[in-house]
Amino acid sequence: MPADSGSTRFGVGPMGVAVGNATATHRITITRDGVPAEDQFDYQPVVKRLPNALWGGRLTPSPTDPALTPDLLTGYTITPRPTATPEPAWLDRSAVQADTALFEVSDAIRLRAPAAVADLDGSDAERAKLIVGSMTAPTVTAARAGLLTDLLPDASVDLTGFDISQFHEIPRVAAHV
Repeated sequence: MPADSGSTRFGVGPMGVAVGNATATHRITITRDGVPAEDQFDYQPVVKRLPNALWGGRLTPSPTDPALTPDLLTGYTITPRPTATPEPAWLDRSAVQADTALFEVSDAIRLRAPAAVADLDGSDAERAKLIVGSMTAPTVTAARAGLLTDLLPDASVDLTGFDISQFHEIPRVAAHV
């Protein structure tokens, strides 16, 4: 493994092991399905400044010793190597072009403004009666029951006590066109 600028020379101060008399080996094994795969990864050394009292190599450190031992190799960052991307598939432009230009087809799509929706005029009481009537109409009740069965089969929805007095304002109602 490359150490780059990281030092592998250190000591063990509390044990009185001088710098250079201790050795640490980083051994990394990566396999895939039992086959070595180390060549599929990049390894970047991790270098840290560590306490000199621990890794400096003197059993009794001096007050003039540095606080930290610089650039000690502490490990590796392992990242997968990018895989080579294959060349993109090539398709000749003529294979995807239409036989006729789009502008030669006139009125292929006709857009028209939607018909105006007219509000029903009437008093709040008339609009409220229309809302309650449509909520309780047999076709609306059947459609709502079918929708609830399909979307919320376990839900219990009871509109028997529906009362429009809970509206802050009676909604505007559109006329059927």
